[in-house]
Amino acid sequence: MVNLGQNHLTGRIPLDLDKCANIRFLDFSMNKLTGWLSEELSVPYRVFGKCRKFSVVADLSDNLISGEIPADNSVKCCPVMVLNLSGNQITGIIPPSIGLLENLVVLDLGGNRLNGQMPVGLSSLKRLKYFSLGNNNFSGRNANALEQLHSLHKLELSSNYLSGISGGLLKLRGSLLIC
Repeated sequence: MVNLGQNHLTGRIPLDLDKCANIRFLDFSMNKLTGWLSEELSVPYRVFGKCRKFSVVADLSDNLISGEIPADNSVKCCPVMVLNLSGNQITGIIPPSIGLLENLVVLDLGGNRLNGQMPVGLSSLKRLKYFSLGNNNFSGRNANALEQLHSLHKLELSSNYLSGISGGLLKLRGSLLIC
């Protein structure tokens, strides 16, 4: 477990963190960390890639990390169950490769500068229970990909430029909370 949240840390995530074997919990939330997301995410991907048999949590929320979510397939080797990148300065679209993170239970990308439409790759996240894209710049209609997320309990889409709610979303679960 590495918990360095709420420490006013500045700079970047140490690149040599990947020398620590079997980390299952990585929390750098609520600091002032900077850097490009593609580089900062490479550290947890390398760390977690070594412990494929474990479930892991990565919380990089509420920092100053910028850039785009990597579109390559390197995420496939990462057994992350919780990925929280909320409250940063992440831009661009959500790449279809996000669907390769099949173990995700929580995905929080809220409070960034993401845009575009919901990628089809989201439909592969069959275990997802909490999904937040609130406070971004998404547009268009809610994608059909969200209708495939049958395990979803909470969906946060507020403060975007989306139009309409898909009827399929309303049929997902009796306990689904759409914000």
